[in-house]
Amino acid sequence: MKYFLIAFLTIIILGVLQAFRNKSKNSLIKESDLVQLGELLFPSMRLEFESFFNSYLNDKKSFLTENKELLEEYDNFELEKLKAIEVIYIYGDSKNKLWMTDWRGEENAREIEQFLESILQMDKG
Repeated sequence: MKYFLIAFLTIIILGVLQAFRNKSKNSLIKESDLVQLGELLFPSMRLEFESFFNSYLNDKKSFLTENKELLEEYDNFELEKLKAIEVIYIYGDSKNKLWMTDWRGEENAREIEQFLESILQMDKG
């Protein structure tokens, strides 16, 4: 009985671990799927965005070379380790379609958040 219980618990634990592993693998977003995110963010520039983003996906070194002048403005990114989400941000920012505010660690973080909400006319209700 003791060995049966140990075997049963081992099988249960292995099953749970395998299910967690499968769920984790399936929940990752592929870089190529992020094209759809860009299409939602930049509908009027869809073709231009797709060209920009696909050049990144197809050959990252060529992308860096082709966009060297643009990327000089984004020296806060590690360009050799550039991520797809950062490419989307760079595109949107360079077209004045995305903005980023980092208020973490600020003494008046709540005031900054409220100020941005009022400018963007966001209703928390």
